[in-house]
Amino acid sequence: MSVALGPLVIALLRGVVYADHDAALWRELRLQLGGVSDYVAVIGLELHFDENEGYAFLRQRQSQEGDESNTALPRLVASRPLSLAQSVLTLLLRKRLLEHDASGESPRAIITRDELWLEARVYLPNDSNEARQEDQFDRAINKLIEYGLLRALKDQPNVLEIRRVIKALIDGEWLAGLEQRLQEYLEHASVGS
Repeated sequence: MSVALGPLVIALLRGVVYADHDAALWRELRLQLGGVSDYVAVIGLELHFDENEGYAFLRQRQSQEGDESNTALPRLVASRPLSLAQSVLTLLLRKRLLEHDASGESPRAIITRDELWLEARVYLPNDSNEARQEDQFDRAINKLIEYGLLRALKDQPNVLEIRRVIKALIDGEWLAGLEQRLQEYLEHASVGS
């Protein structure tokens, strides 16, 4: 006997569902994929389910040319604008995950806060108050943890796992565009100094 779709949809509306976080929910979601997809389509959403990477989430359905079915629906899934620090971190995390996958190491991509801080400092504006800058950096990391792109390890809070959902949320085009804008920013900043 299968559970109702409600708990599955509610979990997805709250954020990313990971196979390694709630195995029972994941199994049920896998059994109810068709029902959940049909259920959320009514409100203009689509289910993104990646069995191999072990995550699922909802996103706003993109209207196709000539498709009038969801033009009157308001946006349900919020787009979250990223701060400069969050954008830099996202870029670095996505690149790190690409490098990790190319190396063929373990499935988990791990990075420390210190490693991330060293890489991110290059892109962040010069600030004489390093403590304030590190505080902003920590807030940006915590926001990415909240968004489900990172996870702090339970026994080592300064060690972070890059969540694979970042691959689905941050595509190559966005990554290249951001990298180009950051490079332009760095060039402009170095001319001004």
